[in-house]
Amino acid sequence: MPRGIWSTYTDSPAHGPFLRLPATARQELQVAEALLRGEWSLANCAVAQDGDGYLVVIRLVNYRLGVPRPRRAVSRQILQYLDADLRPTATVELDCSLLHAVACHPFDVSRTFGVEDVRPFRWRGAWWFTGVSCNVEPYGNPRVVLGCIDQRGRRIEHLVELFYPEQLHMEKNWLPIAQGERLTLLYSTNPFVLLAVDPESGLCRTQRYSALLADEQLDLRGSGAPVNLPDGRLLYSVHGVADAGNGRTYWHCFVALDAGLEATHLSYPFVFEGRPVEFSCGHCLTHDGSHLLIAWSRDDSQCFISAVPLAEVERLLQPLALSPTG
Repeated sequence: MPRGIWSTYTDSPAHGPFLRLPATARQELQVAEALLRGEWSLANCAVAQDGDGYLVVIRLVNYRLGVPRPRRAVSRQILQYLDADLRPTATVELDCSLLHAVACHPFDVSRTFGVEDVRPFRWRGAWWFTGVSCNVEPYGNPRVVLGCIDQRGRRIEHLVELFYPEQLHMEKNWLPIAQGERLTLLYSTNPFVLLAVDPESGLCRTQRYSALLADEQLDLRGSGAPVNLPDGRLLYSVHGVADAGNGRTYWHCFVALDAGLEATHLSYPFVFEGRPVEFSCGHCLTHDGSHLLIAWSRDDSQCFISAVPLAEVERLLQPLALSPTG
């Protein structure tokens, strides 16, 4: 892919200004004060189809941006069930106590505790997720975990650290792709790396490796996990961080895969509102397939769902010139 794919409106994907995503509706997510307890903020969030409605996972944190953090930063996870019109029908806190049992960097010595960046997906008749924890690695570095939620939808009943021999010192943002009995992880977009995973041991191996972009310096980090489109393709999102001269700004892109999980299209980079810290952890189609629902957070303090016409998403996608598979 030529470096100038975004040159129609910006000189570089590493600098602004960025396209504002053409959403037709936006809804702020709310959590009852009884769960917030006066000291918790809404941070990352993800959304997935659930029967005739939707499941939203909301991360709560005990800190705010721009304010000195407490001695220990803690994350909690809230499961919120929505009907087809995005009205809440039930809200429960996910019991993450299994983390205490598997942690090798325990709560009483850790500066960060909990499961972060939860990305839910249906597999083998249950809700599974990938997430991040700093408590499963001896030195407190972030590692990706794979978990399963019990059938009552209230507690984590299986949790394992994922291990890939080529992984970095710190890891985040691996995206799950569940197809029948097969679970694949999207480890990286640039280069494009897919992993096969053993859900019991957490061991991963390279399933596919191919350079995706001509610009090897372009750092595309996973955001929303792939979802199926009506025509059989899959769509996921990535994010990057720009330095526009007045601080860091998060931007996102969509990536389309064909049915064989080959990357074929990349979108123009976009923002939601243009605030410095905007992050999407998951999206899904509406049940009629007309819109993409994107869950995203602003400044680690508010969470939203934006509805974007699928036709507008398609309009943003541009064909990729792929490098040969390695």
